[in-house]
Amino acid sequence: MKRGSPKIIWRRTVEAETATMGQSWSTLRTLAQDHVRWREFVSALVANGKKDSGRLKAEEKKRTRREKNKNKQKKNREKNKKNRGRKMDKNNKREKKKRGSGRKTIKRRRGGRGRRKRDGRGRESNGKKKRRMMKREKNEKKRRKREKKKRWKRKRESSKKKNREKNKKK
Repeated sequence: MKRGSPKIIWRRTVEAETATMGQSWSTLRTLAQDHVRWREFVSALVANGKKDSGRLKAEEKKRTRREKNKNKQKKNREKNKKNRGRKMDKNNKREKKKRGSGRKTIKRRRGGRGRRKRDGRGRESNGKKKRRMMKREKNEKKRRKREKKKRWKRKRESSKKKNREKNKKK
């Protein structure tokens, strides 16, 4: 006995008879209509074709999604146009204000933000400063380590020298 829903059974039968696999519902429908004894298959395919056949459903979803996206894009375009207009209006107002004042506006330097620091670095973010300080500490550690190594080496050399001299005396 065949397993599955009647729709699937009909589909399998049509596919087997016509030797076509994985066709869309519309193709199967046309194939089934060519044969008189398949009228019931045709009616079943017509009834179920649009509802929950995997392929058509996916195509339908894709189509609706595309339409939705198009609508969204259209809406966004209109919004952007409006905003652009508003922005232009704002800028025009600003320009008018500037012109109306009768003198050029002088940009005043704010506090210590824009001024260069004594070490010539200019503005520096906290993160950058932290990284710089950490790097400095790391380099300092390395330097100390190198010096320690040198001292140890010198000490070793001197002790070797002393031992050699002792051995010579013996």
